[in-house]
Amino acid sequence: MRISIKKIWLKGFRNLAETVLEWTPPQATIIFGENNQGKTNFLDALAFLLTGQSTQNVSPEDIISLDQDEFTLVADLESKNTPTRLSIRYRRGGEMVVLRDQQLCNSFRTIKQNFPVVFLSSDIVYAFKDSPQIRRQNIDRFCENYDSEFATLKRQYDRLLKQ
Repeated sequence: MRISIKKIWLKGFRNLAETVLEWTPPQATIIFGENNQGKTNFLDALAFLLTGQSTQNVSPEDIISLDQDEFTLVADLESKNTPTRLSIRYRRGGEMVVLRDQQLCNSFRTIKQNFPVVFLSSDIVYAFKDSPQIRRQNIDRFCENYDSEFATLKRQYDRLLKQ
């Protein structure tokens, strides 16, 4: 399934200044720059918008810029020729509002179903370098993040093995 990002707007997210980026697909996009310029934070913002989780395994509270009380992420996406606007606003203290096409969205489940995205970091090379046991753990962790049903089945399997 092809997902196109048309536009993304970020404010108060990590070290990124208020940023608006627009694309005119079909274009390949290369993100490059000096260290500590926000490349990883931009990709983390995109991941958070589509999954509700940081790729850095930190809470949303830790993602807010130090000088801000909230962060906002908005993206115009297209999948199967259907435009969709996703937006998230997270305020200190835990208040998060997620909207899909201006409608309140109570779960990322439907977003994940319509926009199935997996983010891989450079750490993926360790999945192939380590022992077979470590490789299995890495692959299982990847599958658990990608498919919640796999995570449930894996827990049941592990419980049966212990018995």
